[in-house]
Amino acid sequence: MTFEAIVRSLIGTLLTGTLPIYISNFTLILLSRVLFGFFTGLFGALAISILSDYYTGSKRASMIGYVNAMGSIGAGLCSLLAWYLITGGWHNAFLIYLLPIVAIVLFGLFVPNERQQVTQATTEDGEVTPVKKGVPLEVYLVALLEFIFFIILMPMSYKLPELLISRGIGTATDASTIYALFTLIGIPVSIVYGWLNKKLGFKLLLLAILSLLIGFGILATTKSLPLAYLAGFLNGFGFGTFVPFGNNWLSEAAKGGNVNTAITIGMLTTNLGVFLSPIVMNGLSGTLFAGSAEGVMVISGAEFLLWKNPLPVK
Repeated sequence: MTFEAIVRSLIGTLLTGTLPIYISNFTLILLSRVLFGFFTGLFGALAISILSDYYTGSKRASMIGYVNAMGSIGAGLCSLLAWYLITGGWHNAFLIYLLPIVAIVLFGLFVPNERQQVTQATTEDGEVTPVKKGVPLEVYLVALLEFIFFIILMPMSYKLPELLISRGIGTATDASTIYALFTLIGIPVSIVYGWLNKKLGFKLLLLAILSLLIGFGILATTKSLPLAYLAGFLNGFGFGTFVPFGNNWLSEAAKGGNVNTAITIGMLTTNLGVFLSPIVMNGLSGTLFAGSAEGVMVISGAEFLLWKNPLPVK
């Protein structure tokens, strides 16, 4: 079922993504973007889920890290390609969404369509446990953690320019460069995530939180542009570590069954956290710090400080 669902989601991504190449009606284009978001979201959840069908333990952790790294690399390369295509007209920019054809072909050729009824889960220690039906409580707790995490993290994208400019230490261009560093550092971190996870286990999450705590602490207090770049690096490490950790944790929390549902719940809460972040963080900053960018960074740093042991499930 997962195999066929992934193929359908890729076909849906292809059709809805390329529709603006042929039409100019704004309403239809808007509808196509909504459907495109649905299919890409579906594919994202299934891509993580299918890894749990083929891999377990540290191998699965490594593969999830590779998925996160390839996603970042693909987003960067596609942005550059879209920038080149748009020089021929805005319709041409959507030619980038022909790439799912390559994914469909490669997926059909190299991913085995094996249907296995999972009735038991095996840990890395060889312990066999029956798969529990339904969604375990731990899944909802991890999803809640991801929701809170992205509410706190997202000021890196929408408050950084204001912070640099208001302090007179940088420009909007500097903010874009720092954010690019924040994103790009996640690529090598994700590639070695499996090794880090094997060596550190749950301590890796604490390391990510410590990195984010220091990064936001720097942003809340610094008047130096080089230190702001350092903060971008540290926050990028924390972000690049947390995302594959969260996906792997959700897969483990599903106890071998209902991985699709667990990953979907995690993606929903993640997207909801991203959406609500400006509302929540600006609201808190407006109440405590008169809405300043510094206030948002202080709140983010303080909230990460509370994450010494975020959930009592490990």
